Formats: sequence, structure tokens, C-alpha cells
Amino acid sequence: MDFRIRDARVSDAPFIAWSMCEASRGHLPRGFWDVMCGRDEAACLKWLELMARGDTRAWTSYAGFMVADVDGRAVAALEGFDPRTATNEILTAAINQATRDMGWGDDEIVRIYNRFLPLLSCTHEYQREAWIVENVATRAEWRRKGLSGALLEKILQRGREHRRSLAQLTVLIGNDPAIRTYEKHGFTIVAEKRSAEFETALGAPGMYKMTCRL
Repeated sequence: MDFRIRDARVSDAPFIAWSMCEASRGHLPRGFWDVMCGRDEAACLKWLELMARGDTRAWTSYAGFMVADVDGRAVAALEGFDPRTATNEILTAAINQATRDMGWGDDEIVRIYNRFLPLLSCTHEYQREAWIVENVATRAEWRRKGLSGALLEKILQRGREHRRSLAQLTVLIGNDPAIRTYEKHGFTIVAEKRSAEFETALGAPGMYKMTCRL
């Protein structure tokens, strides 16, 4: 199978939105973004697409992503970023702007963050010196064909080019296929967080933090 790995373009924003949504779900029917959005999948994807297209260069922007193309169609994606520049403050600005652009209003912004609170108990802080890998997702029909592995190698090389010596990612506890893929590329589990409120909201007991040397 021939495929091409390239940097994402703004025209990839709908696929990037799908990738973010799918990656947050892992092995579950609903993920972080579904819970935060509190609406149906179509609304969630449109909301994420606005973040992907937006001027605010948060880690939700298409600009940090790489995609794998098969016959000109994007079928897999991931991103890498430096947490010193893609800060939580920038992410908050991107979420707020996309929410307003959806016409949902400032009251809904408050509700979005309130829905996120149970999930906050199992999030891992980014190590400032690390290269962060997020939003790894592949269309179902293209899984187990080496695309995620090829993308991982490319994004880890980009981390080296940014003079990072460590890569970090997080993964849902129970998402064993993803964990095996990351371990194959040098990642090891270094920490975990579990909470009952996280499991009630999402369906997984918590999150692993994984790192690898670059």
C-alpha cells in the first residue's frame, strides 16, 4: 500500500476535527470532546473544525498536525507540539472563540468547562521540556496497516528537530491496542491517574502517562 505523510493544511480541518474526536474516545463510545460539547456528534465535529481552522494557534489547530494520505485522501493523523508555546491559555482562547462562533454564547462556555471538571481529575500535566504527542487517530478501514507507526516516527523526528529529548503522551487506561503501538515505538508507562468521577463521566478508570527518549 502506498501512502504519503505530509503536514496538514487548513483544508484538512474537517478530518482534523474527526481525528481529535476519535482520539479522545480511544476504545470508548464517547470521549473528552463529546462530554465537553454536550451535544450530538455533528455539532461536536463542527465545533472542533472551528478550532482546527481558527487563528488561535492552540494545539487544536491544523498547523501542528501531520496526516497520512492514501490516494489523495487523509486517512490518519496525529500532532506534536511544544507545551511552552501551545499553552493552556491559548487552548482556552480557542475553545471560547469556537463556542462563540457556533452561536452558543458565554453561558455555554461556563457549562462546557463544568462538564470537563470530572475529567480533570485524571489529566496529566505536560512536562515543559517534553515534545507532546496528541490526537493519534486512523480511519477504521486503514488500521493495522502501519500508518500510525509511520506517523509516530515522523512526529518524533520533528521533536528531535525542535531539540526536545523526551516525548510525552497520554492514553486511556484500557486502550490496549494504542498502548501496544506506543510501546513498540519506545514509549513506556511512567504514571497513572484514576478516579471514580472520571470513570462515571467517561467509562474508563483513568489515564496513563507515557514517555520515550528522543
